[in-house]
Amino acid sequence: MSEEVIDLPEVMERVQDDKELLLELFEIFTKDYVQKTQTLRSAITEKNFEVIKDIVHSIKGAAGNISAKAVHATCLNIEKLSAEKNISAIESTVPVLDGNFKILQTRMAEIKKEFGS
Repeated sequence: MSEEVIDLPEVMERVQDDKELLLELFEIFTKDYVQKTQTLRSAITEKNFEVIKDIVHSIKGAAGNISAKAVHATCLNIEKLSAEKNISAIESTVPVLDGNFKILQTRMAEIKKEFGS
């Protein structure tokens, strides 16, 4: 299961085995995610598909950088739904995104422990 959350070999290759850099990226991703999802919720309330698409695209890119597969895939799905202007499907997919993020946070904490930080 945890392999699906973060592809650790892939991201370690991306950061050239720099564990400190990876943990820093986790920190940045977490802060960024919390801020962006607040804006995302407002955009959903306002049915502003352009903002929804932009925010989800940004989260997707950041998730890709840390090889967070489930978050990345869910963002891709929401991006597609925003292009289709399917607000009800977006509303029902955001809790999935939040759930994936919670699992990701747990995995990031495990990795942090594994790295002895």
